[in-house]
Amino acid sequence: MGWLGALFARLSGEMPPVPAVPHPELGLIQPSHRPRGRPWLWETIGPIDHPRGPVTVTWLADETGPSEAQLAFWRWLRDNIDAVVEEARPLLAQDVRDWTEKPLPDDPWREIIWEGAGLPLGGERSGEWDVSFATRTCPDVMLTVNFEGGRPAYVTADD
Repeated sequence: MGWLGALFARLSGEMPPVPAVPHPELGLIQPSHRPRGRPWLWETIGPIDHPRGPVTVTWLADETGPSEAQLAFWRWLRDNIDAVVEEARPLLAQDVRDWTEKPLPDDPWREIIWEGAGLPLGGERSGEWDVSFATRTCPDVMLTVNFEGGRPAYVTADD
């Protein structure tokens, strides 16, 4: 960020970003911005390899990066993404049908590709978190399943 961007960030109440740092589990990570008085928004710089797709991860945390609870949540999500998709299937099915004009297959992975995860602030499954998917039919559409209270609550679509 140049001096002008840093000035605008400060004037708007945001703290300017800090350099990327290596993380032993998540790869290169960086806090992108922090509204004054709030936690940093962290993100992986590159995707993490996973059999269901290359995944980027975001989370809110202080300047030290992800908490141990957030890392434990990430491990759980990484290892249980198939069960998470099955739980979210009713919501995903509607949006996949709306965007691709065909039903979600029996094996949803024939149509969706896991691309993103937003970890809960405190690392609790009962918190607010999300998982994002592209569709093979419409790869420019991102379907994000938002979880509240540990249950799939709604889907947002971005194209």
